[in-house]
Amino acid sequence: MNVPRKRVKEVFLVLNEIGDYVYKIKDLNLLLIENELNTTPTLLSGLQEIGFENVHQVRSAKQAFFLASDINIDLIISDTKINDGTDGIHIVEVLQKLYKLPVVFISSCKDKETLTKVSRVESMFYLLKPFGADSLETILKLIIIKYNLLINRNNAIGANDYIFKKNDNSLYFKEKKIKLSKKEKLFMTLIFNNINTYVPYAVIEQAVWHDSFVTYSARRIFFFRIKHKLKEIGFQVESNIGIGLFK
Repeated sequence: MNVPRKRVKEVFLVLNEIGDYVYKIKDLNLLLIENELNTTPTLLSGLQEIGFENVHQVRSAKQAFFLASDINIDLIISDTKINDGTDGIHIVEVLQKLYKLPVVFISSCKDKETLTKVSRVESMFYLLKPFGADSLETILKLIIIKYNLLINRNNAIGANDYIFKKNDNSLYFKEKKIKLSKKEKLFMTLIFNNINTYVPYAVIEQAVWHDSFVTYSARRIFFFRIKHKLKEIGFQVESNIGIGLFK
């Protein structure tokens, strides 16, 4: 169903007037994964007109993972194909598992294979190139409203006396902050953002070791150490399924 641009703006203004929004669009961090040089300037200009000031553009999977681990990203816009030959859909799927972010795919592809792969990504919207500024603005503002991006930016998740703060991906045990390595922080981000379910080993490998190859023995040592460090957390491990944390 097409939502008129005027109606979206009216909803946006009403919510602002009643004081529900703690933040503004300019406060949001948007990750843009785009490799087409002809599209990028127009897209960046459109985002600025909507009100986005923190647009972090990358052109490779490695850059995307590095930036997402360093900055508290609120939403993603991505092409389905990116510069280094990597499948953009797959990269976004892993990032979405990690950080539970809404995603807008922009692409000139409308073949069955591409659309089937895209459909597996959660919290997803799809814009077919070429698209107008009105379409982009409407979808982004619908995302902001639907996912409360101007309200719930610093929420925390608790389990078994542990608190995970999503604004900086930090972990606390009985109010004491736990020092985590970069890979441990990625792992805990993935586990807490998928609480009450098992995270498959393949997804863990892609999210934690996205920039390097990991052997089976190295993976086992990593899991042993983090379970030893977080003795009270109560990870649930299923050998043929994955690892989960349950309340």
